[in-house]
Amino acid sequence: MKKVNTIYESKNYSMFKRMRGNREINERHVQYFVKELSKNGMQIPGKINALNEIREGQHRFEACKRLKIPFMFFIEKKQLTFNEELDQLMAIQVSKKWNFKDVLRTQCIKGNLNYIRLKEVSENYSDFTLQTIVYISNGSTTGFRDGEFNSNGLLRSIRILDFCRTLKPFFKNYNKQSFVQALSVVIRKQNFDWEYFKEKAINVSDKFHNCTNREAFEEMIINIYNYKRKHKI
Repeated sequence: MKKVNTIYESKNYSMFKRMRGNREINERHVQYFVKELSKNGMQIPGKINALNEIREGQHRFEACKRLKIPFMFFIEKKQLTFNEELDQLMAIQVSKKWNFKDVLRTQCIKGNLNYIRLKEVSENYSDFTLQTIVYISNGSTTGFRDGEFNSNGLLRSIRILDFCRTLKPFFKNYNKQSFVQALSVVIRKQNFDWEYFKEKAINVSDKFHNCTNREAFEEMIINIYNYKRKHKI
């Protein structure tokens, strides 16, 4: 390992470790850097902590390994606690556009019980997107990236997801995000009879059809509910 000004570089790839809690390696990102680094070399150094864990630049590191070129890096001088490291990673996520699964994984490693409960549900309902489950649980996805997800709504979400699955034999869009979101909105309407709707939905299953957005799905669901019903919503 040799020092280049204030930056280090090394081809001793075994000295580096992947930081627990960082996002999963994305092969598409690695391939992008393989092409970029093969043309221009490594222009932006990564960053490692005192334990040689890569805090920033893990995709560039993977590309360097494949190209067999040195990995350039700064060394974080201040030694942080594990939770401080994770907090900084979460702060970086906005600019790096971490996806929901990356955020979920990191919050679970931090021991956030709300996210641990969400992870269990998302694994059992893997035919629905994580964003869908977050939305119908909290009524929004706002705050999810900041660790503010509240798991209190998960039981209600499970009821909705279970119902959507009953539609699968005759409605191929049963798990479409805008449909599930629309259903979660409609069932909050005053005088909505959940048990009545479940029975009604099966009896008039031919009235389910694909829509372009949540509002159109809401209208479809309401029309199905009100079909031949005296007390409409």
